[in-house]
Amino acid sequence: TALIKLGHMYMSEQNYVKAREYFEKAAENGNTEVQIELGHMYMSEGNYAKAREHFERAAEKDITQAQVELGTMYFHGLGVKQDYEKAAEWYEKAAAKGDYFAQGRLDSIREENNTTQNRENYEEDTITGNEGLGVEQDYASNMEWLEKIANNGDVQLQLILGDMYYYGLDVEQDYAKALEWYEKAASNGNEEAKKKLIEINTKLTSQDNQ
Repeated sequence: TALIKLGHMYMSEQNYVKAREYFEKAAENGNTEVQIELGHMYMSEGNYAKAREHFERAAEKDITQAQVELGTMYFHGLGVKQDYEKAAEWYEKAAAKGDYFAQGRLDSIREENNTTQNRENYEEDTITGNEGLGVEQDYASNMEWLEKIANNGDVQLQLILGDMYYYGLDVEQDYAKALEWYEKAASNGNEEAKKKLIEINTKLTSQDNQ
């Protein structure tokens, strides 16, 4: 739409205030693509309440990526109390549609539930040498599995991995790796990844000029 085009035009000019203004208008009209984009914008600014608001609006329309993002917010406690149960609820919705990232997260949560009843028990297991059974210890193998699937051509997962490195979710923030995954998704025709490439390259150029 014209609103989205104007928003992207201002994004390319690094006028994020005006870009957000037009994106918000498009989001009010029910555009889920823009709702997710706004969620990412607010996430990058640390405004998790606004990010969650936009992700929830898209998730209510059964948009898989929004459901994954909400699961991740509850999984890490980003702007909300950390809650594996709520995280699992959102991941299950996405996993039911074949999302590999959500499926991997559910495996981690189930493993945690099988080995500890709460976080205090998990910490006790760490002291007694059973830390290899928890969510954090299991994550490295999940990442390896996810990247292997993404390299086999799963475009949505390529985008999610790009987001993880861009925003520093579960991994150390790394723009180079984010670019790598976004480029793979973009080369496979993913429009969201193409926009992210413009956004991240604009940000890097701005940092270089400072």
